[in-house]
Amino acid sequence: MALSFGEFFGLMAWMFASALVAGLIGYTTAAKNFVYLLEPLASRVPQERHIAFISVGWAHSASYLSGFIGGIILWIKTWKRIGVPAAQKNQTAN
Repeated sequence: MALSFGEFFGLMAWMFASALVAGLIGYTTAAKNFVYLLEPLASRVPQERHIAFISVGWAHSASYLSGFIGGIILWIKTWKRIGVPAAQKNQTAN
C-alpha cells in the first residue's frame, strides 16, 4: 500500500501549521526590529513592506523545511510498510 490519503493531508496540515507559526514569529521579530533586511535587499524592497517580506520568507522557509522533513518521514514509513520492492526481491533470488 502506498501513501494514504490521511498521511498526505496530515503532512499538508503540518506544513500549514509550521508556516503559520513561523510567519507569526517572523512578523513579531521583524516588527520589534530583532530581524531586518540587509543590503542590497533592504533597498530593493520598499521600507513599508519589510515586515511583510520577512514574515512571508519565514513562512515559506518553514513550509519547505517541514515538507522536506515530513516527506522523508513518510517515505521511510511507506518503505517499511510495503517492504523490499519486487525488483530487489527478484535480484536477490537469482
